Amino acid sequence: GLVKEVRIGDSTKVQFDANTKHHYHFYDETSGKLMDIDPAQVEVKTHLPKGVKLSEVEVVIKGKWK
Repeated sequence: GLVKEVRIGDSTKVQFDANTKHHYHFYDETSGKLMDIDPAQVEVKTHLPKGVKLSEVEVVIKGKWK
């Protein structure tokens, strides 16, 4: 419980995050740096089948700085 595993895209790219509180990530494709994003800054909408109970949402946004 000291670090959280974060998968970047396919399952072969993994980074570890010491921040285990609920938050999202931005992955800079140029530098390979993983940055935290406050979940209050991201709107996530889900349309789950009836009867499904959501337990967690993991968001990794990938991009490059201009």
